[in-house]
Amino acid sequence: MDPTEITEPFLCKDAISKLPFNKFIATYCNKHKMNVDMPFLQFCKEHASSLKEIQQRARIRWIIVKKYSNTQKTKLYSLIYDGRFFNFVEDHWKFQMWILNVDGQLLQKLKKQHRNFKLRPLNKVVDQKPLWQLLSLDQEMPDPQSPAQLQSFLRRCNRNHNVLVEFNYKPPNCFDTWNSTEYSQKSVLIDAFTTSNYFIAYKKRVTGTPKVKPMLQDKLPQAPISKIQQNKSSCVTVKLSGLNAAFNLGLIDLPKLTFFSQQLAFTVGILHLELDDENNARYATFTGAKSCFQIELKTEKAWTKLFQCIMKEKKAMEEKKASLLQPVIDQLIPFKSKLNNPFKKCLISLKFIDGALKQLRYKNISYNFN
Repeated sequence: MDPTEITEPFLCKDAISKLPFNKFIATYCNKHKMNVDMPFLQFCKEHASSLKEIQQRARIRWIIVKKYSNTQKTKLYSLIYDGRFFNFVEDHWKFQMWILNVDGQLLQKLKKQHRNFKLRPLNKVVDQKPLWQLLSLDQEMPDPQSPAQLQSFLRRCNRNHNVLVEFNYKPPNCFDTWNSTEYSQKSVLIDAFTTSNYFIAYKKRVTGTPKVKPMLQDKLPQAPISKIQQNKSSCVTVKLSGLNAAFNLGLIDLPKLTFFSQQLAFTVGILHLELDDENNARYATFTGAKSCFQIELKTEKAWTKLFQCIMKEKKAMEEKKASLLQPVIDQLIPFKSKLNNPFKKCLISLKFIDGALKQLRYKNISYNFN
């Protein structure tokens, strides 16, 4: 089955079943009460230490990347986890490279590292230089590509006492120490990270207190909040949507709720119009789930072409939403009644889910789906 058509979430327990020693790992996770019923992508982002424990018991050299976008022409991927360099990893362990799509479904499992899955740079890297320059050495030396090479590098240049190198194995800000130097005020802090071609590069860590924006002196004081004041926050509005009603009625569990919310966020179209000096529409850009269309609005034919594109995308989105939500709607149909009840209200809300899509996008943020 095409992974792009899968509507069930790829859970952590599904990922464990595809690893070596999976029964042993499942027993370990159950013993330590790990939540393996959440989407695997969410587990990777929120439970880095548990992911390391799973990798150690699977006895593999593991790297996980995710497709950055469905709409990009260039095939870029985001680094989710680079487990090639932990101190427990042994050279004879088999290599596995997992490729996920934007929704977190597993697309491929590779036994060799493919650099054609080019990584998207995490951020604008400041002070990225060869390690020998960061340490102010006189002799040019190639950058170490593993902890063992790093320790050998530092011994050769006699800098193994005041340099601390930490590898960023799961962006953002999950580090593994590569040498045994204890930190002191005189230590030089170096960050190692994975480049877009899976090599290791280095930069000096920026330290110091964060800059705080000054508060405006003329800011008006806020009135105290009344205990009986109506709550109009977005989280309360989202709570009233049909998808959450289905969760509260026990029709779907939390992993499916977050997965449906994520999927529905990709069924939204955005139309952007650029005006000329006379406030007439001059250019239009329509961005859908899997396509982007731009046109100059010179003639009536151009307008027609624009709306034909929008209607075509709208039909595709409606088909995806119907396919996605049909199993939940099927569960609600037996409760259909002339009288109002929670099940009937949930059914009506799901059938008119289009109006709630904007609210559901806020739910995605709360569950850290990117």
